[in-house]
Amino acid sequence: MMWSSVILLCLYFNLLSAYKIKRTECDIEKGEDTMYCTCGGTGDPFAVIMNRGPNPKLGVPYYGTRFGNNFALQIKEALMKRNRTVEHNSIPLRKVVYHNCLDYPFRLKLDFAEFTAWDPHYKVDLQSLEEIEITNVHSVNLYFYNPLNQGNIKLSFFNILNSSRFNEDDNASVALRGKLDYCSNPCNESDVDGDGKDNCNICNRQFSVAVEFNNVYDILLRELLVPQTSYGTSHFHAHNVSFLRVEGGRYGGLSADLNVDSCLAYKQQTNCSVVFSKGSGLKEEHGVTGIVVGACAVILVFLIVLGAVAATRPKSMLT
Repeated sequence: MMWSSVILLCLYFNLLSAYKIKRTECDIEKGEDTMYCTCGGTGDPFAVIMNRGPNPKLGVPYYGTRFGNNFALQIKEALMKRNRTVEHNSIPLRKVVYHNCLDYPFRLKLDFAEFTAWDPHYKVDLQSLEEIEITNVHSVNLYFYNPLNQGNIKLSFFNILNSSRFNEDDNASVALRGKLDYCSNPCNESDVDGDGKDNCNICNRQFSVAVEFNNVYDILLRELLVPQTSYGTSHFHAHNVSFLRVEGGRYGGLSADLNVDSCLAYKQQTNCSVVFSKGSGLKEEHGVTGIVVGACAVILVFLIVLGAVAATRPKSMLT
């Protein structure tokens, strides 16, 4: 009985240590426009499985998703705790800093839909946010989710020199995935009142996302989609970076200023000026080819087996 209890206890702690998506702790001082986040507790396993968490009305914040910490919801929760809501005429939030977390990898989901949608529970407004800085952390996996429908965001990665394996065979100091897009279903010029008849969004044509890297060991762009659009611009600045690797994705809407020691497209070293074009491509395209080839192979095997069975039957059975 004692040994079974010890084994169960060991399994429990192994499960805790194996659970990689960690939750940060965020806080903001009175009268300040910058919030600071650092290492904290463990995320919610239910949130990771279901890509959301328990209803916050029940008192349980759903920070974690299968993509990582839900940035916007965690920030809203921290603002509400500090009474930094619209009802209190609070100073707008301008900047969020994630820093000093060197013990384990950090996963972040950046859902731009949370920046514009009014949340009746939290009663906070994130439309004033201008900059997200991630500095002095172990490593980062960031997932872009939903289009940005207004505003200008600067995303900075500084002093990130470790690397981790993020659900793939390759390690990275900073891994970027998802889709960096602007203005979903924009309204026509005729729908200036935004009456919602066409179920469209009125979008600001001036918004942008600028991503800056400085003193980062290894950047991985895997299947990142940056489509070309007339509603926004995406720009990458990379300086003091050892490796930039591009493995799949689309980068027609991306402009870049690169000061990188080595660039690789699909693990092949290449000139940094063409790394985005050579590294482009969607996994689905290869997947379709694989499905067609596999289907042909199955049909061929079936015909061979059918022919072998027919050859072994007595002639009387074939007439």
